[in-house]
Amino acid sequence: MKRPIMTTGVALLAAAGIAACGSSSGGGGTTAAAPAATGAAASSPASASTKTVALRQVSGIGKVLVNSAGMGIYVTDADTGGKIACTKSSGCTSFWKPVMVSSGKPGGAGSVGKLGTAKRPDGTTQLTIDGRPVYTFAPDSPGKLTGNDYTDHFAGQQFVWHALAPGGKPVAASSAPAAPATTNSGGSSGYGY
Repeated sequence: MKRPIMTTGVALLAAAGIAACGSSSGGGGTTAAAPAATGAAASSPASASTKTVALRQVSGIGKVLVNSAGMGIYVTDADTGGKIACTKSSGCTSFWKPVMVSSGKPGGAGSVGKLGTAKRPDGTTQLTIDGRPVYTFAPDSPGKLTGNDYTDHFAGQQFVWHALAPGGKPVAASSAPAAPATTNSGGSSGYGY
């Protein structure tokens, strides 16, 4: 059944509702101690002194990279060869939020990997770690990591998501809870609505 593409606001509300019900998290998720915010939120402009990425301990996984608001940071296997596959037109960004950099040089606290930026298809600037564009997951909250090894489909393309460990390396699949695979064909989200 195809449904019209939702606006970002509606999608965020729906994702929050699903996260509250636990239907898309694959059995709970992993909770970390609430991190202290360092600098501006990831969607705010970054300056040379802003720590846009930090390390936080997550129970059952170990240390992971988080943005300045404490949200877990992910990469996808679909972003390859310098091409960003997770776009608004595919519906992907309704759930996987690009970590944006408006100005300045992104900074990090600890061993976070090599930080940089990439131009998105819409002309905005996205944070990269070791050359890979990074995202947060809408159902997550500060200190809660639910998207590691999550598989979904947008506009006929498969996306596999990985949280990042120190040095910008993907978190090992065996050390994080697995989320169920989802499907998105056409305009439906694949997140249960």
